[in-house]
Amino acid sequence: MLAHWNPTGIALVSLWLLIITTSTAFSSLDDGRPVAIITGGTRGIGSGIASALADDGFDLLLTYNSNVQAAQDFVKTLQDKHPSIHCELVGGDLSKEETRHAIFDCFDTKFDGNSHHLQVVVHNAGQYLGVTSTNEAGLDAQSTSFGDNSILDENGIPNLQAMKFYQRLYGDAWIDLCERGIARMNSANGGSLIGISSPSVNSMYRPDPTYSLPGSGKCIMEYSNRILALKGAAMNINCNVIIPGVTLTDS
Repeated sequence: MLAHWNPTGIALVSLWLLIITTSTAFSSLDDGRPVAIITGGTRGIGSGIASALADDGFDLLLTYNSNVQAAQDFVKTLQDKHPSIHCELVGGDLSKEETRHAIFDCFDTKFDGNSHHLQVVVHNAGQYLGVTSTNEAGLDAQSTSFGDNSILDENGIPNLQAMKFYQRLYGDAWIDLCERGIARMNSANGGSLIGISSPSVNSMYRPDPTYSLPGSGKCIMEYSNRILALKGAAMNINCNVIIPGVTLTDS
């Protein structure tokens, strides 16, 4: 795992994904083509993951937040390289339950169970409020941390809106995607659940006060993944969290 400025992180994460998924990707070709759901799969690290899995023969369901044009351009690039690929797009804020409903409505509608099987779910989507993409909650950048009163409003009450947004985006969405993903996988084919996390979130790294609020959401991802790994093993489902480190991307 990498925890430094890492302009090659996209390629390294893609390699990790192939190592994690290759053992089960084609375990039962008679059950149809494998499908990967990748959140934030059209830009940055997510686009590298999508490209690697497309090269490995996966059909794709990719999500994006708000940049429709970038998402469509990326899919065109993929399909120019892989004319036979089946790729679907779902847009929306992953912190919202209705966006996650739309993902699985799309999967159930567009990927027939007789010709496809869900093999991989990657929760890569993320944002830094006020810095990267917009959010439907209308939240702006906040330089807040735990333990220094910066999270208190003018009345001395903690303002937890941003923290709860990150917990929905990284915690709620991860658990939702994994639980519904597992329900669509089967032990004959197995599967992989992969979360993309960040340095400083777990006890292997020094804490970073500037990452207090997003880190609180990714703590949910990392702890729940340990439970998912215990339960998933009996179903031939791999569960992993990858920490690529700070990665230079276009998003």
